[in-house]
Amino acid sequence: MAELRPKVSATAGGAAPARPVVAVSAHEERVVRQGAREPSSVRLAGSRYVDALGRVGAVALLVPARDDLDDATARQLVASVDALVLTGGGDVAGHWFGEPDHPEIGPVDAARDVTELALARAALEAGLPVLGVCRGMQVMAVAAGGTVEQHLPDRLGHDDHRGGAGPDGLHRHEVATVAGSRARALLGPSFAARCHHHQGVGALGPFVASAWSADGVCELMELPADRSEGSAFAVGVQSHPETVPDDRLFAALVDAARSRDAGPSIRTGCFEDVSTALH
Repeated sequence: MAELRPKVSATAGGAAPARPVVAVSAHEERVVRQGAREPSSVRLAGSRYVDALGRVGAVALLVPARDDLDDATARQLVASVDALVLTGGGDVAGHWFGEPDHPEIGPVDAARDVTELALARAALEAGLPVLGVCRGMQVMAVAAGGTVEQHLPDRLGHDDHRGGAGPDGLHRHEVATVAGSRARALLGPSFAARCHHHQGVGALGPFVASAWSADGVCELMELPADRSEGSAFAVGVQSHPETVPDDRLFAALVDAARSRDAGPSIRTGCFEDVSTALH
């Protein structure tokens, strides 16, 4: 792949950026353009992510999925931006966390798995502020040595989290945050969530759960203070705050990007052997 040239920014020890540049993971879809006879491939991310970042003063930079994105290139890319958003989407393949695919798993996007896992590993190791949304939360967990609970209805006995009867197809429910967590400080004792998923985070790796649904699904996870130097922002949320819109998590991500010091925030040893296990 062509060499990426890192820009000078807060991540390189310069002055805090006035408008942080946030990498946003994109995916490929086949669409039929107006007037066209055949579908063509486009690489895109939901406008709501881009709009949310714009409202809180950041600029989104879309990163397309590639099946040949290696860890070295991911590190170069991470060095060129101020934060990372891992977007929602389809299921993560089970082989990334050592399990066979569940019979209910949806179509997997191998290029997206490769790209987002590499970006997540690089960002977490570098201390880059990261926000993972829905699938993105699961990617963060797997990248750090955790797992995915592949089909929540097996444990819950219902499929409510997959969607609701409203026009947007999202399930609405209340989520309680954990006292003393970053989530509690940002979102209060509870918040209204909108979700559409049948998978969830299983083993959390170095993260801790900081919000739960009433039926026992981890709805938000974060990197605790004892796993980081200072207050690294690494948060995953299972619901879709970009659909509310609720900009508080996006604002916190951008605030972290503006105030971030140079150098890694995750202590050495937190990711031992994770990279080897994922290949």
